Amino acid sequence: MNRAIVFVASFLVMLAIILGLVWFSNSKQSSEGSANPNKSNVDNLTKSSSDTNPGNVQVDVTLITEENASELNAGDFNLSENNVFYVEMNTHSVDITGYKMADISVLEAGSKTAKASEWAKPMDGGGHHANGFLVFKKTAEAKQLKLVIKGIAGIAEREFEWSL
Repeated sequence: MNRAIVFVASFLVMLAIILGLVWFSNSKQSSEGSANPNKSNVDNLTKSSSDTNPGNVQVDVTLITEENASELNAGDFNLSENNVFYVEMNTHSVDITGYKMADISVLEAGSKTAKASEWAKPMDGGGHHANGFLVFKKTAEAKQLKLVIKGIAGIAEREFEWSL
């Protein structure tokens, strides 16, 4: 009889611990999600080369929208007239300071292709990290955008696509 009581008591304690951990985990996730409502917008609009191989440079590109502009310090761009992208490049083996991003980037918006009008607010992180904003004049409203960046670290083209 004592063994049965010990077994049931142990089972109930383990069940209580598991339920407590599940509750704590769910409450932490929901509080993190509500703390920054724009974070999911930034994550959903960020496209990455996801790997530094080949070429040893990772490139992450975020489409700037009204919802994420302030979070990415892009509030001074006129988004009704421009398509704007936040570009981050990271490496540990290649010097990425010499790239003229406005010259090597094109945007396909529907059936139209446009060259970048500027590489704005560039930041150099010591040759191994760089970021800034690629700005393109809007040529047409499009349901698809494809940003093509050419020639970074020997990679002919890197393509980043968004459905609007």
